[in-house]
Amino acid sequence: MHLGSWYYRCVLTELKKLNLQPMVIMYYPSHRAPYLGLPGPLHASGGWMSYSTVEAFQEYAALCYQELGTWVQNWITINEPNRIIDIYSNITERHQAAHNLLLAHAKAWRLHEREYFAEQRALVSLALHADWAKPANPFLESHTVAAERFLLFELGRFLDPLLGTINEKKKGKYPHEMRVYLEERAKVYGLPKSPLPRFTNNERQELKGALSFIALNHFTTRLVSPNPPTQDTLQKKPAPDHDCLTLLDPTWPSSSQGQAVVPWGLRKVLKWVNQRYGRTLPIIVTASGIDDQASVEDNLRRYYLRSYLQEALKAYQVDGVNLQGFYMWKLQDRHAPEFGLFTSTQHQSKAKASVALYREIIAHSGSYNSSSTQPCRFTEQQEKCPTCEWMFKNKPMVVFGGCLLITSAMLAALVVFVVINKRNQRHHTGMKKRRGNQWRRNKASANYLCPAVR
Repeated sequence: MHLGSWYYRCVLTELKKLNLQPMVIMYYPSHRAPYLGLPGPLHASGGWMSYSTVEAFQEYAALCYQELGTWVQNWITINEPNRIIDIYSNITERHQAAHNLLLAHAKAWRLHEREYFAEQRALVSLALHADWAKPANPFLESHTVAAERFLLFELGRFLDPLLGTINEKKKGKYPHEMRVYLEERAKVYGLPKSPLPRFTNNERQELKGALSFIALNHFTTRLVSPNPPTQDTLQKKPAPDHDCLTLLDPTWPSSSQGQAVVPWGLRKVLKWVNQRYGRTLPIIVTASGIDDQASVEDNLRRYYLRSYLQEALKAYQVDGVNLQGFYMWKLQDRHAPEFGLFTSTQHQSKAKASVALYREIIAHSGSYNSSSTQPCRFTEQQEKCPTCEWMFKNKPMVVFGGCLLITSAMLAALVVFVVINKRNQRHHTGMKKRRGNQWRRNKASANYLCPAVR
């Protein structure tokens, strides 16, 4: 037995005594070049560009199942493969790396299904970074299309080959919209073919249904607009595969590290996944959190936790999303001081204020119970205002109308200012002419009255 596996067995045993079901991540990459958390020999042989890494990952997964499978109920094979590929500067390399990461996960899942599931009964998935994408300008169709394309490249690229979609039952294929877009893009740049690889028949069979639950890591929401690349921009800086520009709304509250707090984005992304893939598989939010500089009174995290969990509850109860879990990131602040629920100093841990809130929310099954606020009875509820409802449903139109009204008022004020200014100028010019004529008359009169000097 390896020393490392002995340590993890002890930790998992203690968690099991507390009736907790741990979730273990096999591969948590460092997201930094050159190794990405891979062993040196694997990196030297090509890393995720090489199929040998796919085979090696299957062997590594077998070791994890053998040593720790008795204590683990939920496995994450690879954490955020859609962020791992960002390290590659070449577009073709990014697609190949994503391709091999998918195959590595599928092999690990099939291995557990064949040899370990009957005994261990664990669930196996891979976790995707899943921020919501909102069109930067909702009035432009190009922005709406770009936001949808962003989600397909971020999530659909990995989930479609494994699950298919509600409308397209064929599994083992990348999203059709994604392939069409890349083929058109290749034509624009004179490339011989699309950089998106194709799965073999055997690979499609391995991929089909190789997911026990959908794992999403959600933190924030981004504004998305199209960013059509040119040859010049591609040479200076590699463009993202989806050709989208991501922005942040300056009116959104944000943390010291610039992470926007947008609670409704979590509900939006959960609903999008539910509508595209159905509710057969459970969804688990495997990571969500925000940086907070406070060492004890982490009020920003408290607000984040309360508001994001409220949106998750809405997705579950109102939208019918099959949401089965929510994990805060992260427990200790030893390696990321701003993110931990517990502060660690000199090998001692101290709970921050958000822990008490988290405990209360868990005790009330996901809802925040405040003794200071009591829900209104039905008879005490105010009647709905039709005008307010209309304004809420048509917020973009109201904002646009308000902007148009303000612009019209400013133009009218400008016209009035110009008219008054011209009138004053004419009046001033007339006064000058009258003064000049009066001065000439006075001068002529003085010359007539005075005798000539000899």
